[in-house]
This record gives sequence, structure tokens and C-alpha cells, in this order.
Amino acid sequence: MTRTLIEVHSYDWSGAGEHSQPQPGIVRCAGSPGGIPRLEGGWSRKRVLSDLCKAAERAAKEGSFLVGMDFAFSFPLTEKGNQFPDGSTSRANFWARVHETLWNDRVSGYVALHAAHFLSYDQRTKETTKGIAYKDARRATERAAANAKAKPNTVFSLIGSNQVGKGSLCGIALLEELRRHCLKSHLPLAVWPFFVLREDGRETPMTETAPLKNVPEKCLLLVEIYPSLHWAQAGYATRRPWDAPKIWPGVRSHFGAKPARTKASSGDEGDAFIAWYALSGCRAASGNPLGTAYLAKRPGALTTPWATIREEGWIYGL
Repeated sequence: MTRTLIEVHSYDWSGAGEHSQPQPGIVRCAGSPGGIPRLEGGWSRKRVLSDLCKAAERAAKEGSFLVGMDFAFSFPLTEKGNQFPDGSTSRANFWARVHETLWNDRVSGYVALHAAHFLSYDQRTKETTKGIAYKDARRATERAAANAKAKPNTVFSLIGSNQVGKGSLCGIALLEELRRHCLKSHLPLAVWPFFVLREDGRETPMTETAPLKNVPEKCLLLVEIYPSLHWAQAGYATRRPWDAPKIWPGVRSHFGAKPARTKASSGDEGDAFIAWYALSGCRAASGNPLGTAYLAKRPGALTTPWATIREEGWIYGL
């Protein structure tokens, strides 16, 4: 199937707070492959949702959008006794319960309900609280990322500046809200490696042998990204020299991306920028401008059972 790729977007997803609150660390890098991407920061999560809804509408009319988002699309399941924190045993039910609990409220509500699973800091008592079911659990894809010299943190630790759990819960709620919007609006949506939602409302799971088989020619396709992985792949596993102009030609060369006259002015912008190169470059896409060669073969996941991947997800580029 021939696909016309209209744009590639990458979102850095740093920061906490309400969905309507602008966050300095929420940054979008967007542009057509081979073009000059635009960096915009200080977005709220509600604005990101609005942008994705518009992208879904454009994709349905004009051609495919490839969008990478920097948060965990699911939580560990295998290392947590095959249950998510709320007792769900499937990714779909987990998304629904996270959405129900926190889309119209703060993430602290979900954490409070399932505090037994988290390591958190109590602002009132100024003490660290470790839930009785807390475990330094990781998804299979995070174990693979660690082997690739990236250093993913567990989503169950909610302490420190490198925590990712709260942002991921907010992101999962956003993905479920987007899915419901596309279902109601009859817009195609694909979230790799989970499901394909067609215009007629049919939702089908992606399969191990042909995960992209049912993805429409014109569709919004979302993937999970991890900028630290892309920095490590480019040779910078221990640091992110986003403010060093001399490193960017090498980064572009690694991913097979064309030069772009765009400069990052913060670490969050640098993360969004390198992820955009990873998504739009021909090397990351194995020569295919939409990256379907990688997404179909998932070379780094061949030793991981598909039953795990379809529930926990997988990071693009591993």
C-alpha cells in the first residue's frame, strides 16, 4: 500500500499539573519529512488533544500523519503479576479506568486510589511513602531500552525530577480520550502496537504477523517514543548535548534525516527535535518514509512474546 506522509510530529511530555495548565516541558516538533520542522513549547495537555484531533481530521482527508509521544503507552504487566494497578488485566480496560478516574481530575486521584503500588512523597508529612505492593517493575520494552544504553525509570516511582509515572497516566488518559473522539467522529486512528480504529467504527487489534495490515492509507498513526533512547543511538548515552550546534549534523547523519534550519533552546526542545529526526529519517524507517518497515518487523522485540507487547506496548526504534 502506498502511503502519503503529510507530516511527522514528536511531543516531549515533561511536567505535571492539570490537563488545562500550560507546561513549559510539553513541546511539539512538527514538519513534513525533509522540510523545516517547527518547535513550539508551553502547551497544555488539552491543547495537545485538540492538535491531535485536528491531525486526525487532516490525515483522513490528505494522507498519513506519524506522531511520536514521549510517555509510556501502558504500564508493566508481566512483572506485576499480570495485573495493572487498578486490577485491570488488559490494556484496553486499563486505559478506560485511567481515563474515567483522571481525565476530568488531577492525576493524584488515581494515585491515591491505588497508592499501594506507588513510591511517592507526601507533601504534608514531608515523608516518602512506599506502598505495600510497590515494586521496581519495568515493561519488557523498558528492559530492552536499558540494554540499549538508555535509562528508563519505573512508572511506579513518583519521586524526583526524572519521574515518569504521573505524566504517563495523563498521557494514557489523553490517548483514550482521543480514541473516543475518533470513534465518535468516524476518523481512522492507529496506535501501535495496540489497535486500528477504522472510519466505520470497527476496532481491530494489531497482529504479530502483520501489525499494519488494517491501517488505512490515510490515517493518524501514533507511536511511543523515548528521546533518551534516540540520544543513546546517536552516541550520547550519558548526556544530551542539545545546546552544542556541532553535534546535530552527526545526529542527522545517524538517522538519515535531511538538515533542518531549526535550533533547540532547551533540553525539552532538544528531546522533541531528536525524536523528530528519529521518526522522519530514512535510517530509522528502514528506507520507508512512514517507518512501516520498522513497525512491521519490530527488530528489537523479536524475543518478546506478542502477548506481552500487545498489552505493555513497545518503544519506537528499539
